[in-house]
Amino acid sequence: MPGWEWWAWPLAQNFIGGRNLREAEKNALKLFQKEYPLILNYANEYTDSFKAVETTYQANIELIEWLKTNKMHASISVKLSAFSITPTDILNNLKPAETELFINVLKRTRDAGIRTWIDAEHLNMRQHYNFILPILWRKGFENLGRVIQANVKDENWEGFIKNCARVPIPTRICKGAYRRDPGALSFETEYPKIIWQYRYAAQTLISRCIETEIATGDDEIIGSGHLPPFAHFAMLLGVNATKAKELKDMGEPPHIYLIFGPNWSGYVKRRIVENPEYLLLPFKSATSDIEAY
Repeated sequence: MPGWEWWAWPLAQNFIGGRNLREAEKNALKLFQKEYPLILNYANEYTDSFKAVETTYQANIELIEWLKTNKMHASISVKLSAFSITPTDILNNLKPAETELFINVLKRTRDAGIRTWIDAEHLNMRQHYNFILPILWRKGFENLGRVIQANVKDENWEGFIKNCARVPIPTRICKGAYRRDPGALSFETEYPKIIWQYRYAAQTLISRCIETEIATGDDEIIGSGHLPPFAHFAMLLGVNATKAKELKDMGEPPHIYLIFGPNWSGYVKRRIVENPEYLLLPFKSATSDIEAY
């Protein structure tokens, strides 16, 4: 591992499923044996390289085949940008080769009965994002899951959420962490609005009986920990292992989000920028590694 990654890995490994699929498999099996459902994501950033797109594609195909072989209760999460495409590219058929690889991943997961979450990116083209996903869902990709970021700037958040609820795509709700995105609210100055938007989205979707994933380690949002049968919690690996275990012990095991792959450092950097306290988690009295779950 080059540069800072060499000394950062001993701390980062609390939050990363593995530097490659083999390491991720070992950690995933440990959590699966502890009866946690899983979400696996091959870590990658935006790319303009078709070779990098092919690498991402192949990594996801290998992951899908491994999940099928091991009959694990797991889903995967992918980014459009990791395939070098945007919602506009799909709508206008601007990158057919890249889009074909992305669609093939959806076909493979659909045929295997694996949920595929499409990460919420491109906040400045959020309407296109929430237009293309229903199109794909209605075309037979009902294994799709939609991700909503609660830190999006929107003067008509209620209308946006009600519009999302018109198509009952399973939906994950995140606070959102991309501070540099011009379409995002500031965690430091507008956190109460983020919490309000988060709760409004959760209440609206759950009231419509839409499968909802409450993705948070925040005690304030988790509350009593009880959800209806069609909703569940999800948490990032290593962020609140104590709460995850409490929820599992009360019969509400959260889905644990495992990032893996050689590009793990970009994910760690974003999390630290989002919340510098993540640097302190490995030093706290309560352990945050796999054994803590």
